[in-house]
Parts: sequence; C-alpha cells; structure tokens
Amino acid sequence: MAGYSTLRSREIRLLRISSLAHSDENHESWSSSTTAPTGEPLCLSFHVVSLAQTQIPNFVALSYAWGDVEKTVDVQVSGHPVRITRNLYDIIQCLSLDECPDFFWIDAVCINQDDIDERSAQVLLMREVYSLAMSVRVFLSLESEPLNFGMTFLEQVALNPEKHFSPELSLCITVEGLTVASEELRESFIAFFAAPWWTRIWPVQEYVLAKEVVFQCGQRRLEGSTIQAAFKSLVHHERTCCWAARRAIDGNARGYLDIPSKIHDSLTIFHATLRLDSLYNMLNPEEYSIYNLLDAMALFRTRDCSDPRDRIFGMLGLKFKDETLRKNIEVDYKIPEAQLYESTALKMIENSESLNVLSHVLRGSFIKQRMHTLPSWVPDWTAEMDATSHLMYGERMKFIDQFQASGPTKPSWRAITPGKIRTQAMIISKISEIAPGYPRDESSLPGRMVLEEWRRLACLPKNGIESSLHGDVELSQRDKEFRIFLCGYLTLNSWSNDELERAYGIWASWFTHDEPASLPLETRNDARGFDNLVRFTSSGRRFFVAKNGFIGFGPEPMEAGDTLVVIPGGRVPYVLRNVSHGTDGQEPMMFTFVGDASVQNIMFGEVMTSEAPDEALDLQDIILL
Repeated sequence: MAGYSTLRSREIRLLRISSLAHSDENHESWSSSTTAPTGEPLCLSFHVVSLAQTQIPNFVALSYAWGDVEKTVDVQVSGHPVRITRNLYDIIQCLSLDECPDFFWIDAVCINQDDIDERSAQVLLMREVYSLAMSVRVFLSLESEPLNFGMTFLEQVALNPEKHFSPELSLCITVEGLTVASEELRESFIAFFAAPWWTRIWPVQEYVLAKEVVFQCGQRRLEGSTIQAAFKSLVHHERTCCWAARRAIDGNARGYLDIPSKIHDSLTIFHATLRLDSLYNMLNPEEYSIYNLLDAMALFRTRDCSDPRDRIFGMLGLKFKDETLRKNIEVDYKIPEAQLYESTALKMIENSESLNVLSHVLRGSFIKQRMHTLPSWVPDWTAEMDATSHLMYGERMKFIDQFQASGPTKPSWRAITPGKIRTQAMIISKISEIAPGYPRDESSLPGRMVLEEWRRLACLPKNGIESSLHGDVELSQRDKEFRIFLCGYLTLNSWSNDELERAYGIWASWFTHDEPASLPLETRNDARGFDNLVRFTSSGRRFFVAKNGFIGFGPEPMEAGDTLVVIPGGRVPYVLRNVSHGTDGQEPMMFTFVGDASVQNIMFGEVMTSEAPDEALDLQDIILL
C-alpha cells in the first residue's frame, strides 16, 4: 500500500496524532481531511523507531475492536492515503481530545495490513511493543452514557470491598439508589463487558503485557487496577456471603447474577465477569494452571478473530513457564489454517511428551464445528460453544495432569502423511451401552432418572439413592468407588475423610428432588461443591459401560461398538471409532478419534502396569485419521 515504507528488522511505526495548528512546520504536507470533534483539522504522521534503540518516544498502545471491516474511511497519514475502519476513525477523533503523548501504536494503521510478510514479522514484535508502551488504552465504546451506572458500580465495589452486592444483605453496593436487583444497573454493568473487545483474541496479550491499563468509554476512563480490585471483591462475595444473589426459585444456581440481558444477547452478570476472570488468570498464569500455549488457547477458546490463524498467532506474545513451543511456531500468514492447526498439534505432542492436546478435541450438541477438513485428532479451535460449556471444559482441563492413565509411557506418535498418524494403543474394550450425561440447564430430563440410569449401568441398586440420603445402610465397596468416580476422583480441601460420602448424599438429595427449591438453603449450598465436580466430569459427555464392565463418561457422539483405548503418553483414556480392520491382520487397524474419557479404574495407570517388570505391555499398532 502506498505510504508504507519498508521496515527493517525490529522497526515499528508509531502514529503521531496532533492538530494541524500544533504540528511541526515540516509536517504541513501531512495534513489530512481528518478533523477532531472540536472541528480543528488533525495531522496524522508516521514516526519509525527501532526497538533496539535505547531511547524510544513515550507512546500509548491502543487496544480495541476493529469494528465492521466493510465500513471504512480513507485518511491521510504522512501525506498518503490509509484505509481504516469507521470505528477506528471515530476512536482517533476521541483520542485527539485526550491529554496524552502524541504517539500511539495502533495495529491497523502502524502495520501494513496488505503486506503479509510485514504482518508476520510485526506479530513477533507485539510482545515488546505492548510491554514497552507507557500504557495500554482499552477503548470499549464511543459513548459512556449506557455504561455509566456499571462503571460507577465497579468503582464502588473496588473502593468498598467490605460491602455486599447481594441486595438481600445489609450494607450492599448501590448506585444512585439502585442495586443489582435493578434491571437498569444490571444492563449497564453487563454493557461494559458486552463490548466486542472482551470477545476478541488479540486484546488478551495487549492487556496482559501492559505496564498500565486504562479503560475508556467515550471520554470516561477507568483504571485497570480498579477493575481488578472490583473483580477480586465480587469473586470473594459470590463464594462466601453473597451466594443468595444466585439463588433462584427452582433451587438452581441462577438469580440476579444469572438473569439474561434483554439487550446484550442474553449475557448475564456471572458470564460477563467470566470474561474478566480469564484475563485475571492470565496475569497469574501458574497460580491458575496456565503453563503453556495450549492452556492459554483453551482458556480463550470462545474469543473471536477475523483470521483463524490468529487463534495461535494471537497467543504467541504471552509469557509462559514453558517457552519452547512458542519459539518453534513460525508466524506465517501464507500457511493454510488446517495445516497450521495440525502442525501445531504435532509440535504440542512432541514438546510436552504427552497427548494432552487430544483432550481439546470437542464434539457434541454443545459445540458447533467450523473446520471440517481437519484430521479427527486435531482440535478445531474455531468451533463455537456457549460460555457454560466452555467453563465446564476449562475446569476439566485444569485437572488433567493429575491423571496418568498410560503410566510413565511417552507418546509414539508418527505422522505418515498429512493427517494420518501411526501410534500404539492398548485396546481395553468395546462400548456396550450408553446413557445421558449431566443434564444441560435447559434439559427437562429429571435428575433422578439420570442417576438411576448411571447406577444401573454401574450394576448398583436403585435403592442405593435412598440409602445414601439417609445413611442407614453400609455402603458396598463398589458404591464407594462409584461416588469417587462421579466427582472425577477430585475432592474439596474442606472435606474430611468421611466427608465425601456425606457430600454425595446431600448432592443426591438435591439432584434427584422433584422440587429442589423446597430443600433447605443449607442443603442447596452444600450440594454445590459436589455438583461442580460432577459437572466438570460429565458435562458434554455420556455415561457408558464397556463390554468388560468398565464404566465411564465419554464424548457425547460416542456410540455402542466404539473402542475404548489407552494410548502411550495419554493422561486419560480415549474413545475411537474403527473404520478399517486392516488387511489379513498385517496392516494396523484404522480409527477416527471420537474424544477423551474418564473411566473408573483406568485413570491412574491401572491397566498399563505389567505384572512382571520386564513384561511387555499389550500394545497394538493403530492408525488415526
């Protein structure tokens, strides 16, 4: 594009925004038809700097959503035309009113978007750009009025951490007399987090790498530190005293925090704040089990980007405990998306010496696949899912490293041709019978029917439900193991040795009750911890029993006749679908990958342990397509 000179290694362009009256004399030829809201013409010019030099002008990095790419405006920058979106044009006008440095870094302007090689090179510099900026300006909205109540609420929460947000409690946060019970305040709060910025990929690294963040809506600004303080306070109150704010008439976890917005695509306060939660986690990655690129891609999987390759490239600027993989991925916008996803999956397996990436292959009614040319074992990072499904999947991934279904083995994962993998597997059994998994929120399936079906497939008596409610029957060992399995072999720190059985009983009384709202508040609250663990394990899955008696939760699309396997390097078992039995027993069987599973008596390497130290494991060569 005319107006863009070639950048040398580690050079970037800064955009200078000034009024024509205050520009340098040498800049007269750079004047443009762009005008500030004051009516005074603006002068836009490029200033090329090298990141290798010691003195770089103070600049602000802009973080924003591009807006509708079909609605564009031509502006003059350094005397040459540059096409930008109408949204960015309006943002630049707002910025011209600010008392801030002359220089900005704005990706859509400072990078020649028509030069693929330059785009690829500049992406590698973004970590430095956002780290060196004196601040990052997050521009959420051109108007402040619809968001004023919500922004004031956030300020009040940050300033008064001792105050509650639940209106049922005394000393609660109010804004001009309004509480979260008020639709007006709720909609304004949600509007702040409904801005497109919160749903895009690139803002993640822009926020996380910043020295200082300032949110801007129109001419109103809010410090990033204020948002973080408000978030910490909200989380503390929701987990302790303000649980009532999520209590609904039917006993489920809804209420003020989960009332759908009438304006912002049914977004709720709870799911709105989850958008900040993921960013907050990324500021303290190891504390929240985010160790590598794969963890970050999973955390921000529901965010959008215009180029599917940015699902990966947009995460490369983040800092991880393990940087090896990041350095091995070449930023190249010429590579086809499917090829990039496959090669990245292979590198993840090689770098981690585990098959964790396979657990990110998701299929079912809760997710909409968009890339249909991928090999079955490669995650579709463009697939769409709702916020609740993403939350359950994300929580499950946090605990995957606690399991070791394949014992100490490492992957034997060899690409034969693009999309075709040769590996080994221990064939456990065929899937015999299947039952529903955890009911979705909109499901009418009674909890009692679901639990009874799970128990039937596990060869446990139906009356065991009532026994667990009253604690009047000594539990069989199989029943005890079933309860541990249901919560994914996870326990809460608050549980004592015998607390699991009590927690199961309380949960079962809530889960199977025809009218859960009639149960005491204490019962509903106590059921929450166990229920969360069950949901993490079983949401988006189906219960199954294998022909040899193994029970588990597997991928929703699984069918009777599918094959349950353990693959070297896999922390969990997997379900495969046979597509070829090989030729005369000489060629390996061919499978497609269906999904991962949680299976009783397999998760900790029980089936991968040889009776004798030198005894070979019963592994078969297989091919995955």
